[in-house]
Formats: sequence, C-alpha cells, structure tokens
Amino acid sequence: MAWLDGNKIAWVYTDEFGTEYLVRATKSITDQVNGESDPLVGGVATSATTYDVLSKTISRMRAVKCIASGQPDKWVPVYAADAPLLTPGTSINLNAGTDSHAYTSTNKKRGEAYVKHPAIAQTT
Repeated sequence: MAWLDGNKIAWVYTDEFGTEYLVRATKSITDQVNGESDPLVGGVATSATTYDVLSKTISRMRAVKCIASGQPDKWVPVYAADAPLLTPGTSINLNAGTDSHAYTSTNKKRGEAYVKHPAIAQTT
C-alpha cells in the first residue's frame, strides 16, 4: 500500500473523566473509519481553540500487530474510550518501512497516566 501522509490536524481527546482536550493527530490515521463512519481511533476534528491542551496526561494507547508483512508491533493513540480500535481484531493502516501496512488491534493497551508534579513549598 502507499505511504500514508503525515499531516497533522487539531483533534479532540476525551479523558477517562469525560474532559475534552485539544491534541495534534495524524490526519491519515483519524480519517480511517469503521462501517458506521466513526473514526477508528475515536475523537473528532475541531477548529475550536476553547479546549485545554492535553499536557498533564499520557493518553491511552492500543497495541497493533502486522503479522502478514513481519513488521514490528506499534502503539496507536486512542482519543475516546469508545473508539472502535479498542475492540481486538479491528484493522487499521499504518506506515512501516517505506510503505503502509494493515495492522490488527490486540488486547494490549496502555491506560491514561497522569504526570505527577512536585509540590511547591512556600516559605514565609
């Protein structure tokens, strides 16, 4: 398959508490949809600037495999808790080497992680 374009777009990420954040996503990945026209990775495109920027959270991810062409496993960001890619066996096309290949989602996932910042002590 042909190499997928790496252009970025503004996208909405919804965390596990339902808070929406503005993130930068790869358009050729967010354009891939299931039979109901839902983006495989969840989320929605936006032009709004009213969202907070995702900075204190490491987003959820899903592991995908490409057995047919022997490519290494990859981790794909998932922008909503109900994204179709979270269902094991869902196919998505990703770049590997000099081409794009069909990958299949697995049951391996990385959940959200919140960055811990050191406490600030005030002296008087």
